[in-house]
Amino acid sequence: MNARHVVNSVYVDDKIRNYIVDWCSRRAHQRGSLNIGGYIQTGASPRATINLTLAARATAFLNGAIT
Repeated sequence: MNARHVVNSVYVDDKIRNYIVDWCSRRAHQRGSLNIGGYIQTGASPRATINLTLAARATAFLNGAIT
């Protein structure tokens, strides 16, 4: 439970948040900063953005990137 609390409190920079939102909102026909043509048919759900952010926090925690 302590690790879960720490992971939930890990800071996520706006650049990471914007990347996750950009990735999840892309459609195959859209152009943008991400080159995903042909790999994604539809965007991801709002829940996907939450889980990708949690995964980024957990990865930072596991890699010791927090102070």
